[in-house]
Amino acid sequence: MTINKLDEFDNEEDFDVVTFNIDNIKSKIPTYKSEKLCEMIVADQYFECYKEMSACCMEELAKRREAGDVFNFEQFINDSMKELPVINLIIPDLGTVLRSLIGQVKK
Repeated sequence: MTINKLDEFDNEEDFDVVTFNIDNIKSKIPTYKSEKLCEMIVADQYFECYKEMSACCMEELAKRREAGDVFNFEQFINDSMKELPVINLIIPDLGTVLRSLIGQVKK
């Protein structure tokens, strides 16, 4: 018999909770390497979330470019996006799916 790991906990206090604090991340952005900033931008573009964080990362990369940093962040971001699989969020028509399933069952 398999026991669900969640059954071992009596309440939510037993879980380690990780919080996402945008202000904490924004304060650390100047300390991050350019690659990490690019990865954060890619995460925003890929999952379409974290817009505020992504904008802060872009501002930091622009500041670095103005200060003479030659890191090609545009290319890094483009190459990273190309490596990720395409997310297809098109929901199929339920009637078509059911007819397909019924057709397979009748065979």
